[in-house]
Amino acid sequence: MDAVKQWNYKPFLVDGEPVAVTTEIEVPFSLGISDADYQVERKNDENYFQRQDECRALLKASKYSEAESPCRSLVELAEKLPSERQNERRIANGLSGRALFFQKKFPQALTFFQRELAIGEASLKPTDAELGYAYHHVGWGYHGTGDLQKAQSHYEQAEAALRKAREHMDGDFFKNQYAKDILSVLRDYIVLLRQTSQEDAAAEAQKRADTIAEEIHPVKAP
Repeated sequence: MDAVKQWNYKPFLVDGEPVAVTTEIEVPFSLGISDADYQVERKNDENYFQRQDECRALLKASKYSEAESPCRSLVELAEKLPSERQNERRIANGLSGRALFFQKKFPQALTFFQRELAIGEASLKPTDAELGYAYHHVGWGYHGTGDLQKAQSHYEQAEAALRKAREHMDGDFFKNQYAKDILSVLRDYIVLLRQTSQEDAAAEAQKRADTIAEEIHPVKAP
């Protein structure tokens, strides 16, 4: 940590102006484990990230049935990582849930999404957008299985978490992205409210959606 604090970085620029961003730095090091154990950890890392790339690529291509096997195995690979690597475990469960959800395997997807959220609640800060994504995913799962009351609750928590993340973020790029994410949650939320004949609540949610949509504008990625 002391070494990293001495490094100098060029700022990310958006439209020629510097913006604040958050990043993570990985510094491979050993706390006294044997070289053999270290090499095992490195190999597990390589296997995990190779499989994650495969899973993501298939999801991006909408090849959900093909994605199911590599995404599921990603969860198993994540369990081989050190106990503190909760971020990888959360991501693996979220990706597996998506592979199943878009095949309409809703109960199975919900199980993975619930694990994603449990890990997120234990390891993320309240201002992390990833917590909002996890609530949204669990909302999907409950919506798909027909538990509309729980789906509504999780959509509401997703919107609140993403708004908190957006308020906490200074950079225009991420504020814009989080606005899109909030709009995505609200669209699902409005569908549910209309399904359950909550017309007044749906109208209020639509007003929030219209307001956030007006705040979205093209911004170059940093």
